Amino acid sequence: MGKSVSRPPRRVKASRPKATQKSTRERILDIAETLFSEFSYEGVSLRELARQADVDLALLKYHFGDKLRLFEQVLSRRVEAMRNDRLEALEACRSRWRGTPPPIEDVIDTFMRPFLVLSLEGGGGWKAYMQLVAKISIHPQWAAVLSRLFDPTARHFLGAMRMALPQATEEQIQWSYQLMLANLLFVFAETGRIDLLSNGLCRAHELEAAYEHMKRYVIGGVKACAVG
Repeated sequence: MGKSVSRPPRRVKASRPKATQKSTRERILDIAETLFSEFSYEGVSLRELARQADVDLALLKYHFGDKLRLFEQVLSRRVEAMRNDRLEALEACRSRWRGTPPPIEDVIDTFMRPFLVLSLEGGGGWKAYMQLVAKISIHPQWAAVLSRLFDPTARHFLGAMRMALPQATEEQIQWSYQLMLANLLFVFAETGRIDLLSNGLCRAHELEAAYEHMKRYVIGGVKACAVG
């Protein structure tokens, strides 16, 4: 049996645009990502976005159409890189156990760690993206979009959770996944709430420390839920 050691996924580097048209498009997406993560979908107008990107409003509409289509492209452009990281990490986790289902501790760490690695090492755009996904995940209006983008990967991890916890019911597996995801999203939203509540003892932006606390909490919670 392999050793229960979680290995971070490969680092992701943003690809550099090669053409002027792509450069303009990527620059608009970068600025939109930052603005949406800070002010939300409702708080950003196309006119303000065009001003921040230093492009004509007509050019912005030429590339993206309306604000909803632009927002969905901001959400979707990093999904493939994140999906690849997670699935490669899950495959590596399975390989370490050589045919034996990985324990739930490894499955949980493999699911959550790409958020940490990409947020810390993927560049500023990844941090803004993590915060954006975290913040919109509590709004029902985006449930269908997030489901389309992230459910295919989620189903792989739900399968790994079923294998790791064969005694758990499907209801327990589903709620365990949802509560794990809720903790993950809240931590990476970096709201600063814990800074105020702890009088500065704990800091939301100290993600490595936050991750270790969260991982222990989630592992304990999922195990308790699975036998409840």
